[in-house]
Amino acid sequence: MANLNIKDIKIGISTDNTKNFQIYQPTEPDGSIRLGSFKTDGTILENLKHSNDGYTYGNTPNQFDNTKKLATTDFVQRSLGNYRGVVEINNILKTLTYADAGYLFNVSGSNNIVFLPLAINAPEGITYSFWNSGQMNIVSDTDDILTQGAVPTSGVTMNNPCNVTITKAGDTWLLSIGGAGYFYDDEVSKTGFNLQPSGLILQWGTKQYSGEGSTVTFSLTFPSYVRSVVPNALFDNGSVSVTSWTNSGFTFSSLSTNTSTGVTNNTSGTQSINWFAIGY
Repeated sequence: MANLNIKDIKIGISTDNTKNFQIYQPTEPDGSIRLGSFKTDGTILENLKHSNDGYTYGNTPNQFDNTKKLATTDFVQRSLGNYRGVVEINNILKTLTYADAGYLFNVSGSNNIVFLPLAINAPEGITYSFWNSGQMNIVSDTDDILTQGAVPTSGVTMNNPCNVTITKAGDTWLLSIGGAGYFYDDEVSKTGFNLQPSGLILQWGTKQYSGEGSTVTFSLTFPSYVRSVVPNALFDNGSVSVTSWTNSGFTFSSLSTNTSTGVTNNTSGTQSINWFAIGY
């Protein structure tokens, strides 16, 4: 085929005489032949290259292209379930772009922050995937929200081990999280909360107070319903009971029993309790 001296053969002419289908042999060292569709002014509309290796090559359409253009294997590979590649994240601040969609980000190190681009301008369905063996904070734009189940948030902290995918859905980023190492708080400490994959929310804390009782404000307002609140006295011979609760917190009272007299009175002075709440 490389020995053919085909320069410019018109196979057919369109009715409006604006497009000719042509074969031409460029001056390429491998002697490959290109097939193309051209306007009469010479502008290339489509361009295929039949190479000596037996394969035909073409231009890869732009990312997220959903027109009727021919797809190369490169376009198909990045559009299906395969990752486009693996990107290492290790103790860096990373600002993602739409072009980063389709990669698997392998996270290590304990000081990583990833910023998401605006969801409203993102192509529908694009996805970022992370595997975390370190620690990372994922932060959305101030005009965006992240959602997982019914719970909106502006960011998520990932401890190891866990994996997360973030997908554009409507005007938001939708989180899909697996593994044991994620939580929606800056730290697991005396007060915090944890979001389960089912949408169930666990919250806990310690409250120091003076007098007969006090009010606790949850770290995260339960979006729908509080199933249970359980307080526990951290002082001798004491008891604590919840008097009321809402989706944003609860009020409690406390009693203390004198072991010598058996008399129970309201507490006085400074005391502390632990508490646990569950809801969704």
